[in-house]
Amino acid sequence: MRVLLNLGFYGLLFLTTVYFQWHRGFDPLGTGLALLPVGRWRRSAPRCPGGWPRASAPAPRSWPGC
Repeated sequence: MRVLLNLGFYGLLFLTTVYFQWHRGFDPLGTGLALLPVGRWRRSAPRCPGGWPRASAPAPRSWPGC
């Protein structure tokens, strides 16, 4: 599951850079600056719900063997 999520995220990141450079006419530096907020979100997102799973009851497994 994690592999699919990573492929989806990095695929979207690649397609976004192609869009900015080909269709919007940005140079590589401008593309990197335009995508800077995405990198900040990617780093901070895993820390946000840190206390939520511990405060609630454990959820049943949705896939056997996960």
